[in-house]
Amino acid sequence: MDYIEKIKSGATTAFIDSTNKSSAAYKPDFISNDHTNGVKVLTTVLDFIEIEDPSKARTRCA
Repeated sequence: MDYIEKIKSGATTAFIDSTNKSSAAYKPDFISNDHTNGVKVLTTVLDFIEIEDPSKARTRCA
């Protein structure tokens, strides 16, 4: 299965049929700002970018 089919299968599982089997790597995650638990969309996206391409890591202010 090529990556386009994996993306389609992940989207099908997430949005259409939760019983569809697909790779967790290709299922979208729901992220939202939740300041009470310290979850922020921007932080989540930046963390993902750093994991995927460490050369794009940013220095963040506390």
